[in-house]
Amino acid sequence: MKAYVEMNIVPGRIKNILRELRRISSIKEVSAVTGHCDIIASVEAGNMETFSKVLLERLQSLEGVTRTETLVCVPAE
Repeated sequence: MKAYVEMNIVPGRIKNILRELRRISSIKEVSAVTGHCDIIASVEAGNMETFSKVLLERLQSLEGVTRTETLVCVPAE
């Protein structure tokens, strides 16, 4: 499964969070962005259980992450 996770970060922590996110093997791409969130991460996992662990235990537990919004990709063909 694939999802995009939008993250809001405490000011001054974006570079640190980007560095930490790039160490997580399930994260395929991560970028700082402008707009309603600070970072967007592309996450790939074999199943929902694995994805949930990445989201809850890795991403949301990072110091400086204040909010996440997950956009799960669905087949459209």
